[in-house]
Parts: sequence; C-alpha cells; structure tokens
Amino acid sequence: MRNIFLTGLSGSGKTTVGRILVQRLNKPFLDTDALVEAACGTSIPSIFSRHGEDYFRDCETRVLARAASTVGGAIIATGGGIVVRPANRVLMKEQGERIYLQVDPATALERLHAQRAAALARGDTPEIRPLLSGPDLLASLKALLSARSAWYEEADFNLSIQDKSAERVAQEILAMLIGSGKLDAVPPITRHIRVGEGYDAVVDWGGLGRLGQYLAQLRLPPRIFLVTDSNIHDLYTPAILQSLSRAGFEPLLYSLSAGEASKSQHQLNAIYDWLVERHAERREAIVALGGGVVGDLAGYAAATYLRGVPLVQVPTSLLAQVDAAIGGKTGINHPRGKNLIGAFYQPRLVLADPATLLTLPARERTEGWAEVVKYGMILDAELFAQLEANADLLRDFTRPPAELLCRLIARCIALKASIIEEDEREQGRRAILNYGHTVGHALENVAGYGQWLHGEAVSLGMIIAAAIAQQAGMIAEADIIRQRQLLAALGLPTAYDGPVQASTILAATQVDKKVASKQVRWIMPQSIGEVIVSTMPGDLVERVISTFFSPAARSFYGETIVIMLKIIVMHGPNLNTLGTREPAIYGTTTLADINAMLQKRGAQLGAAVESCQSNYEGGLIDYLQQHANEADGIIINPGALTHYSIALRDALAAVKAPVIEVHMSNIYAREPFRHHSVVAAVCQGHIVGLGWRGYLLALEGLVNLVQEHIHTHTEEEKQ
Repeated sequence: MRNIFLTGLSGSGKTTVGRILVQRLNKPFLDTDALVEAACGTSIPSIFSRHGEDYFRDCETRVLARAASTVGGAIIATGGGIVVRPANRVLMKEQGERIYLQVDPATALERLHAQRAAALARGDTPEIRPLLSGPDLLASLKALLSARSAWYEEADFNLSIQDKSAERVAQEILAMLIGSGKLDAVPPITRHIRVGEGYDAVVDWGGLGRLGQYLAQLRLPPRIFLVTDSNIHDLYTPAILQSLSRAGFEPLLYSLSAGEASKSQHQLNAIYDWLVERHAERREAIVALGGGVVGDLAGYAAATYLRGVPLVQVPTSLLAQVDAAIGGKTGINHPRGKNLIGAFYQPRLVLADPATLLTLPARERTEGWAEVVKYGMILDAELFAQLEANADLLRDFTRPPAELLCRLIARCIALKASIIEEDEREQGRRAILNYGHTVGHALENVAGYGQWLHGEAVSLGMIIAAAIAQQAGMIAEADIIRQRQLLAALGLPTAYDGPVQASTILAATQVDKKVASKQVRWIMPQSIGEVIVSTMPGDLVERVISTFFSPAARSFYGETIVIMLKIIVMHGPNLNTLGTREPAIYGTTTLADINAMLQKRGAQLGAAVESCQSNYEGGLIDYLQQHANEADGIIINPGALTHYSIALRDALAAVKAPVIEVHMSNIYAREPFRHHSVVAAVCQGHIVGLGWRGYLLALEGLVNLVQEHIHTHTEEEKQ
C-alpha cells in the first residue's frame, strides 16, 4: 500500500486518527505542519507573521514531497490548506490514497475548543492556527470549507466523522482500504481440503478486496446472495458490493442483527423467505460474509434451500477463520442447547482475510485466540510454544504482524483439515476438536447467548477440562499452568465470576452433542499437543465444576491451585517509551521488562497477569470496561492522565475489583501540576517513587488483599 493522506478542515481529527492507523498498519506517522515547523526552525504562526502565507505554502509543498517519498509509505496528516496548491493535489493522487475526513464547521470548532482546554489542563501552550485567528472562528471555518470543499472531495475516499469517535473513524478507514484491495500484499497461503468434491481454504491478507476474482474462478452464475450481519454491513458492504459488481457479479445483500441470538430458527426462516422472494436458483451461490454466527446460519441455509446451493465462506473473525468456517459444520441453536440443529455441508471456497481482524473490537478479536490455543493443546505443541513466544504481540495488536497472523491461521486450518479429511462427520477423531466445548457450550446456553462470547466460554471450558484431567492424574500440573498462563496472556478469561450455578452447568452438559449412551465423552489433555476422548467419573466432574462455579471460585484442591487469580495491569501514555524516556527519572527498564517481571512474580503468587498499554484515554477506558469484570485486581499507571482525566476516574470508580495506582517517579517531588491525582480517591492504594519495584509491590498487595477476601468468603460459607 502506498501513502495514506488524511485531508480535511482543522478539527477533523486527522492527527488523532492518523496515530491510530499507525498502530494498525505498521507505517510511520508524519504531520506536515510539524514537518514545516522542523524544516523552518520556528512555529507556523511565526512563519505566517514573518514571511506570509505564500512562503508557508512553499515550505508545505516541499515537506509534502519529502513525506510522500518515505520508503514503504507513511500515514500523513496534512494541513487543512494543503489542497489549495494544485501541485499538492496531483502529488497526493499519484503517491497514495487520499482520505477526506468530512466535518461540519460547528463540530470542528467544538473540537478545537476541546483541544485548547486539554492543552491548558496539561500546562501546555495551545496551538495557534493563523487562518483561524479572527473574532468569528465559526465564520472563518465556514469560509475555508466553502473555498476548499471541491478540492477535498477529489479524494479517493470521503468519510463523514460526524458523531464518531476517532477509533470508529480509523476502523471505517481500514475497512475501506481492506474492502478496496489497497493493503500491502502478503503472499497468500492455500490449503486444498480433500472432503467431498474438495475445495480451497485460502488465507490472503487483504483478500477481501479480491473476493470478486476468487468467485470468478468458481464459474458461478452472476447473481450472488451475500449474507452478512449489521457490524460487517456498516463497515464493508459498500466496497464489497462495488468490487463484486466490477467483477461482473450481481450481488444481492441480506443483513441480520449481529450476535448469537440471530442463530435461530426464526432468522433462518427469514433468510429462506428472502431467497424464495428473489427466486434464488440451485446454481446460485450464498456467500457468508461475517463471523461464526453468519457462517453457521448462512451455511445451513445453503445446505437446505433447494436441497443445497453453492456456499462460499468468507470469515471475518479470528474464531471463524481458524475454526467455524472450516470443515462444513453448519447449523442453528435450540433453546435447550447450542448447535443442536444443523448439517455437514462443505463450501466451494473458504477465503480468510486476516486483515479484517484490524477492524474487530478487541473483545471479539481476543476470543478467537481460544480456538488457536485449542489446536496447540490437542495437536501441536510447536504451535502452542509459538503462541507463548508471541502472546504479548498478538494480544496487544498494535502494529499487528501480518505474516505471522497469516501463518498461524493457515496452520490452524491445516490442522483442522487433517482431522476432517480423516473424519468428516465426527464419528471418531474429529471429536477432539471439541476440547473445552462441553462446558463452554453449556455456559453459553445457561448464561444466555451473547453474555459470554464463544471463545471466552471455550477458554473457561479448557481450564475446567484440564483441571478434571489433572485431578484424574492424566496431565502434569506444569502443563495446565502453561495452558492457563497462555490463555491469560492472550487476554482470555481463566476464572468465572457470575450468577450461573454449577448444577445448571452439569445439567446442560447432558445435552452435549458428544453424549453417548447417556455419558458425556470428555476431551482430556494428556500433555500439550495430545488429548484423548474419554468418559470421566461423575463425582470428579461434579467436584471440579462445583468448585469452579462456586461463589468462592478461586479454590484449592489440596496444595494444587486450580484457578489462578487474574490481575490486569494498565500502562498509560508514553510508558511504551520506558528505557529511553528520561532515564534519569524513570530508569532504563523497558515496559517489556516490567511486564515480564510481573508475569513471573504473578505465577509465583498464583496470579495470571495481563498487561496493556495505550497512549489514549479512550483506549484505556475501553480496555477497562471490556476486561474489568474478569479481573480480581487492577494495577494502573495512568501517566499524565492521572492529573486531569475525570473520565478515567469515573471508569475506575465503576470497577468492583480493588485498584492500586502506581507511578514510577515521585510525582509529589516534581512540578506542581503533577502533585494532584484525580484517580487516587477511587483506588485502594497509591504507590509512587519506587520505579519498576512499585509495580511488584502493587501486585503482591493485590494478591494478598484478594486472597484474604476469598478466605473470608469461604469461611463464611462453611459456617
């Protein structure tokens, strides 16, 4: 992919959005205004006052040309007036993708006022924009937009940012680039699956933008029945429909509500109605574009409408790419159990584009790692070790490694293919693919579909299956600890906190698809990379599940820890630069070093430690809201946000788990504006001035605090 030029009025969020895109696309970020100031050695207001606008525009043109020549391309936030010069417009058209962030002047002005207030709160000098210095700023913005709008609209992509967060805008930009085939190419990986008539499963980074080309190779009739969900529809369908039309197809679109609740008989009937009303014919294909729900539902519709029409799976979630879309399982849920109604029906093609993971919400992306860990546990110790080695990179997903993702997904597809080629209809060895699913499916059903994502429930199911195996003497404790630590390191739940009772889980396991002769067949790990299918003693199963789902779920069997505590550690702005940032104050220990020390000490204390870092207030709050309910304790170093972020304070106040705030430096011995912490009042502890050791002290304090709470709760239950 070439450069990405972000254009638009001041206040449209070009710099903020650009910095988010940098984290997703592995490209440098350049800001033409900053480049002009660096080249001229003075501020933009000074350039205007000393030399005038024409001089500034000359400088701007020169730095734009240099920025556009960046090897490998860059994310370039341009000044609001860069489109004034024809030469600039020509260069941007030739050297990259132009994205116009559309904002109305009133909203732009609100954003500029907010930026000024934030700068003052930080003790910084607010940015001065020479062309917006008159008495009526709104009128100035309107005049600038009127003069420039035609030039802005020459862009390759026009995107309204109205009422959207910067994260959402970046997400939509990524979807535009993916759906239009604009991403940098990674060589595709193809696995031919020898089941039925045989079909290819292709892993192609950015392949969604080439969907029309792949479909053309299948020699399908022109009409395509595209089934997707509301999340994918809003992001991808404009580009996909245009791409399919260019390839000579006539796409018809059906969009269903996103979520597990749509995997129902009612929704299936609605798809049948849609197909019948449009006189869909037997040779015309259904294309399932979405996650596991869309793939299962549309796949079952394809299997049963006219006794079978061609099916193409285009999975957009990690879980669907490595598992749900592979192997021909299709179906819907029944009120009494998950996937009880369905059929085995193989597709004509599976096209997995890992780039779509760039637009997934963190929680939905994270759940998919459960199925990847599953493959490591049941079949591939080398894959498991590879996940351990890259867990931080894969969980964090800043600067996502495209080639590594493609290899991991392709490896999972190959592993599943080897199983289904041997046992297509789950009469034998294919059952091992259900490791962790017995309790996982039961939890999804009992808690209500959608309360727990499938991968989250499977993660807990694997914890329970390993605990049963360990209690039966089938697997070494070291292996179940490795499994638990890997799941936690990838951001998956390893402990349950909720209202579900063990008795309802036990009852739900009896309607599992693997029940034979009224006995549940459990997938039991013997070591990492090896499992067996076996019935297990009922009293052992009941004891493990009852302990796991008891109110005091962090329990012990003798001296063996069954459930570890989960501690999340949140690092705020600029902490990613530890090691090189002001070593006289913060030392030379890197953030990776701190996270490694915390994980090591956590394992010694019986705690799984999961870490995240964000340079954005919203990123920390989103992470907190997504993961706080799973955490037994929270360590947070908010960085500079501690001095002014009321939003972060409110998010922490809503958390049930105890929180300890950490600062590596002694904030009370530094500049006066650093002395006040707005978040301290909602924390159970506050540690400053101990460097990286403060994190370890906070971890030990939280573990002691939580274990004391669990002990007290358990004693009260006994009484």
